[in-house]
Amino acid sequence: KPTIDAAFIDKILTLYHSPAAGKGQALYNAGVKAHIDPVFALALFMHDSIFGTVGMARVTRSLGNLPASKTRACQCENFHGYRQYTTWEASFNDWYQFMQSRYINQGITTIGQIIPDYSVTKDPAIITAFIKTVEARVDKWRHPS
Repeated sequence: KPTIDAAFIDKILTLYHSPAAGKGQALYNAGVKAHIDPVFALALFMHDSIFGTVGMARVTRSLGNLPASKTRACQCENFHGYRQYTTWEASFNDWYQFMQSRYINQGITTIGQIIPDYSVTKDPAIITAFIKTVEARVDKWRHPS
């Protein structure tokens, strides 16, 4: 079940001046459809590119730096080995589908299980910090004080 709503997602994206601001409903709907709480997508989006404001996401419109797809199922192009999208909505849908097929369907369901594979780096210290950062952000957004 979602623990945040579309209005909250839009609030965060707007606060950070994300180019995906106004797309909170799409991010929320894609998560509900995939049976993945959108708070996780939002937390990883923040970590990977500060909501599309830094790094490759400024060009790729990618929620996460996913490896280029080897199939036609992805509505994306190859950008230096990563997925590039024409819209943020296509990115959101593909990201949830990727998470569902690569992790959830395999029984890999926690941040601590997913991030070691999801992360580009394999440095244990960086992975540990990545996990803690994402878990803290999810907890903060689920339980605002």
